[in-house]
Amino acid sequence: MQPLGARRLRGLLLLAGRPDDAARSVVPGLISLLSLELERRHLRDEPERRRRSALLSELLADEELAADRARDMLASVGLSAERVRAVVVESAPATGAGGGPAPVGPSEGAAQETAADLALAMPGGLVRVTGGPGPGSAPLIEAVVGEELDIHAVLGRFAPHCPAGIGPATAPEAVRVSLRQATGLLAVSRTSGAPVEARQSEAARLLLALGDRRTLHGYADTVLGPLDLAEHGEELIATLSAWLETGGAWDATSRRLGVHRHTVRNRLDKAMDLTGRRLEDPDDRFDLWLATRIRRGGAPCPGAADGRAGGPGGPAAHVLDHGSRFTLPASPSLLLR
Repeated sequence: MQPLGARRLRGLLLLAGRPDDAARSVVPGLISLLSLELERRHLRDEPERRRRSALLSELLADEELAADRARDMLASVGLSAERVRAVVVESAPATGAGGGPAPVGPSEGAAQETAADLALAMPGGLVRVTGGPGPGSAPLIEAVVGEELDIHAVLGRFAPHCPAGIGPATAPEAVRVSLRQATGLLAVSRTSGAPVEARQSEAARLLLALGDRRTLHGYADTVLGPLDLAEHGEELIATLSAWLETGGAWDATSRRLGVHRHTVRNRLDKAMDLTGRRLEDPDDRFDLWLATRIRRGGAPCPGAADGRAGGPGGPAAHVLDHGSRFTLPASPSLLLR
């Protein structure tokens, strides 16, 4: 398997079978020719990427953008979604074809290359590179995508391990608001090691993602420990969690659990006796809610994003989706995707 590309990895040449001397002799030339072809294709698309980048800058610069104008601008690049969201990615260091650092402009070059990859993967290709928020900071990649796009999958494949913020879905004319929120999530993403998405009622998840998992679970054990040791403790914790999730609605909790509301009340009275807490006390109620949230997975496992970024969706594999397949009539076969 041979890497293809000049400034960065753009493809892989797979030599299958047992090559004879004749096959080995043509491999170096084939690598050069195919690397040049992949670079030519990349450069050929540069003018269109620049045009779309300028269009995105125009879309984001107008503070009083009319709804019809915003939709027309998106439609001109084939993006017809009713609602869109902004995505901000902090670029990673550039790599060359052999996996080492790129020869020139590592930070800016990495951002431009990642932006080009994302432009291919995002319908509409509205992607641009901007300067970082402060001196010496890494360049940022800003994009606008349709609400229905699985942006986590795209980022896992084309920008693995890069901090990323995903803004909430908005009308096209309000995408500046989504962009501001996406930018604000970059710090959380750097800490959690995964792209972070702004959603309603997700503030607690973002805060939990910042904490050390062992510390968080120790906190939950301290709050809920008496229930763990009690008879039918799991039942008490499940009832408490359901009651908190429904905002303290007795009827809704009883329907969710399939028990009478008096049973819910009796379980919660027992849980409060065991923990020494009071449901009517705001601090106690918050402690109980946070502990049950941690228990049910509110704090993601560190490195959980690695599973999305690795494997076929990793940085080397994505280039296989960019170009065409070249099949050479030789034995053994030489294949480039």
